[in-house]
Amino acid sequence: MKKIITAALITVAMATSAIAGKTGVNEAYKTCAVFDKSGLLTAPCEVKTVFMGKKSIDITVKPGSDYKTMCGAVLGIADKFGGLTSGWSVNVFTPYSKRTVYFCKAK
Repeated sequence: MKKIITAALITVAMATSAIAGKTGVNEAYKTCAVFDKSGLLTAPCEVKTVFMGKKSIDITVKPGSDYKTMCGAVLGIADKFGGLTSGWSVNVFTPYSKRTVYFCKAK
């Protein structure tokens, strides 16, 4: 399943034009666009930034999804667009959680 999800997302990513940027913000929005088109999320992907603070891509997935795989897939798609700078994280939620059920950080 991990390979299928990754392959599907890469296909959608390649169909989306990349915008280069130094902060990761453009890459984050492009990554969200891929996930919003993927059908894997239960709510729209969100990019959250705080000036000189934390930056995140927040995704809401079906309960029972492979959270680690989804988190890695977000970072992998962002890498296709040039990557996220350090300080970025991916927060995974379910429709029933107000708290993060899994997170990973960009390197």
